[in-house]
Formats: sequence, C-alpha cells, structure tokens
Amino acid sequence: MANEAFSCASYEPGHNVHYIQARVKAHLSRFWARVDLIGPKAVRVVTDKQDQVMFHHRAIELYMWTLVAHEGEIKYCPESKLLYVRLDEYRGVKQDVWITAYLSEGELGPCRSLDQMPAYSMEEMESIWSDPNHREL
Repeated sequence: MANEAFSCASYEPGHNVHYIQARVKAHLSRFWARVDLIGPKAVRVVTDKQDQVMFHHRAIELYMWTLVAHEGEIKYCPESKLLYVRLDEYRGVKQDVWITAYLSEGELGPCRSLDQMPAYSMEEMESIWSDPNHREL
C-alpha cells in the first residue's frame, strides 16, 4: 500500500505485499470483489466464492482506494489472500496502477521496523512464497 514501507516492514498477513510474493502468486485466480469497511482494521470482502471479514493494518486507506477504483475494478484471490485495486491515478500522477493488499483471516501481528526483520536472499523469498504451505515471515 501507499506509504506502509516507511512505517511497517512486516510481510505477515494483514501487512505489506512483497514484490516477490506478488509475482509468485500472480497466476492464481482472481474474482471480482466488493469491499466494505467494517472497522479501522477490518474489511468485508465479498466475491462469488466467499463473503468474509478480513483484516489489514491500514483497512481505512485500503477501503478509500476501493472507492476510486478504475471502473470498480477490485479483485480478490482467496488462495493468496491478495486484494487488487486498479487505479487511474496514484499520488497525483495519471497512470494505470494496481494497489495490492495482503489480507489476514485472523488477528494482526504487530508492525515491525526494518531492523526487526530477518534478511532473506531472493532465492529464499521465492522459495518461501512458492511453497503452498509456506511459513509467514
């Protein structure tokens, strides 16, 4: 999401999406979604496949992005728990961009700073997110 990288370095569910995670999970099916704000850290995600309350540490900002989605283009992948919101403009610049959020089914872990995060190589990151039973970072 927009500025989370500056305040949160966690890649656990409900926090940031790592670009490797997004790339490894890009082939999975996405379904048109509707998102409703439930609380400051909770959204309701409704697709043809599910109707579920999910959690994100910046749920209000995420919901605001869905309100301005390009032609209502909001998609959700239940398998990866990634929500995709297409925008026409980002930070005042006209551009076609996707905002991606990693949602959590349960309670959110705390945000972590960069110095609290373990360092992984590119190969380790790809291996973690390629494994369907991967452990959370």
